[in-house]
Amino acid sequence: MMQLQKTIGIVVAGGESKRMGQDKSIMTYHLLPQQYHVYQLLQHFCAKVFISCNETQVKHIDTAYPTIVDAPAYQQAGPMTALLSAFALYPQYDILLIGCDYPLLQPEDLQLLIDQRANYATAYFHPSTGFYEPLLALYQATAFPVLSANYHSGEHSLQHFLKTCNATKVSPIDPERIASIDTPEAAAQVRLK
Repeated sequence: MMQLQKTIGIVVAGGESKRMGQDKSIMTYHLLPQQYHVYQLLQHFCAKVFISCNETQVKHIDTAYPTIVDAPAYQQAGPMTALLSAFALYPQYDILLIGCDYPLLQPEDLQLLIDQRANYATAYFHPSTGFYEPLLALYQATAFPVLSANYHSGEHSLQHFLKTCNATKVSPIDPERIASIDTPEAAAQVRLK
């Protein structure tokens, strides 16, 4: 594993976690709350790593972990808020954007994203559904102006961006490892493994 000097890692922790019924970023699968576990995974690959969160969450995050709070200029846009807030601070960096709801993710899954980076973005893709995983993706710095224009025109979907820019599609080593764990039942199954 090699650190990429022009890449920052962003742990997306600002979601509402409605289906889970509790904040997914603080759930523990690996002896640490998931936001810190993902942070540590990203440290092996990125020059800098931050936890992206909203104003309410930031006061509950351990100060040992740097944060990027959702920028007022990009509010109410879901995961796009996290990505644009990071790009606004670091416009010359590529961003490895990883959500907190992938507890089975392994370092080699991140390495595969990095190895296949191209175009505006590279993301895991599910051929069976035709959908990308926007929170398991590497966004190039060149994507920032396009994403910003999308946001200002009212298009807040990262899925839409990945499709329209024809993002590089990455097939998982093991599809289970890129499964989003969004319900208490799914979380219980992961803990049994």
